[in-house]
Amino acid sequence: MKKKLLVYALSAGLCLSSLFSQAAGNSAAFSGFNFDQLGSAITLPQFSQALKFSPLPVPVKINRTSDEIVPAALWHSLKAPDETSLEIIEASFPQWNTASIREVPLKAADTMIAKGIKRHMSALDFFTNPSWRTARSYYFSQETLSKVMAKYNLHALVPADGQSIDGLPFHIQMALIGNGEIILFMDQDGFNFTNPDYASFQYNGHPFTFGADRVIIQKIIGPGDLKISGLRVNVTVNALIRPSLPIVEARKISPSLQYVQTSLGGGNAPLFPMEKNSTIKKP
Repeated sequence: MKKKLLVYALSAGLCLSSLFSQAAGNSAAFSGFNFDQLGSAITLPQFSQALKFSPLPVPVKINRTSDEIVPAALWHSLKAPDETSLEIIEASFPQWNTASIREVPLKAADTMIAKGIKRHMSALDFFTNPSWRTARSYYFSQETLSKVMAKYNLHALVPADGQSIDGLPFHIQMALIGNGEIILFMDQDGFNFTNPDYASFQYNGHPFTFGADRVIIQKIIGPGDLKISGLRVNVTVNALIRPSLPIVEARKISPSLQYVQTSLGGGNAPLFPMEKNSTIKKP
């Protein structure tokens, strides 16, 4: 019996080795995104080689603005969000001081985005601004987010709304920014979507897709630097190997590039300035 089990184990190992070797032989087919290390307790050399690319970049000197995006007196002029939203926030983040939360109306949100566009800021610049690192918290409703992102293209990793790969509509239910964190509450959990800004990232003709949890947390490390949880990039190597890799950081490395780090390495991605849509979408 033990001999049979050993034979089965060896056979399975050989099959996996063959699959990983095929993936390694196709490493030149990757384009646009570079993985550099296998972050796993179990090292599979062949698979690691298939996903081995450039080392971590050395950030160049970036002209970062520290001017605050949020007007100093804005928080005092705003009202608290509705009770239902506060209850959701309190249930999800009991440590958050809900008394510090104020709702940003459409006009104020529009003014801040327009200010960022005038300064040629990317979404990564905008949402890591020092304004969001104070104890004052700002709430954005689904309606405000949809209208703002219909008027402006923020080129963010997560759109305010869209259609999942399964053909189902999704949207950001609400957003909370403050205490150095950006919290996105999605209307569903575990869905996958495409992002046209990153359509050039593909393997063997298969574009990368993104996966999102119901709650996406982005912690502001510094200007142009976010730690991320609740967001993934999905890669199709072949019919059997389709890793879904957690995105752990997005970091600005030049005026037009960001480095997106996953649990399995990372690579450069374009960093677009926010802009006004040429054709305004109807919310």
